[in-house]
Amino acid sequence: MTQETNLPKVLTASNTPGPIITRMKIRDHEFLCDEEPLYEGNDDAPDPYDYIIAGVAGCTSFSLRLFAQKKGWDIGEIEMVVTYDSIDGEDVVKKEISFSGELTEEQRKVLLRVAHCGTEKMLERGIKFVNTIVEPE
Repeated sequence: MTQETNLPKVLTASNTPGPIITRMKIRDHEFLCDEEPLYEGNDDAPDPYDYIIAGVAGCTSFSLRLFAQKKGWDIGEIEMVVTYDSIDGEDVVKKEISFSGELTEEQRKVLLRVAHCGTEKMLERGIKFVNTIVEPE
């Protein structure tokens, strides 16, 4: 049986002379990436770390919502605060998740396991990077 996949993902990025802001596009979605003034940006868009924790938050909320729907659990609204920090040289992402629905302690334990989403697992496993310089088209 063949499993469907949404891979590979292809993003294009463009940075022109001037501000360091980068314009990016994936599928039909266009967005910007910048840096804080501390890193010579204008803070006109999220920075790369912002996008990483946003991806983790999105993946977590999707996973929780879909799991709860399959189980028929009324978890209500999902609220999440995701914090990235570097503590003693170690990157730490902390997720604080709350639900407005009434849940048992057992359901909370199960949802805590589900909250360990695919994007989080990918980051924990590590990613191989392959960089090349090519001639412009």
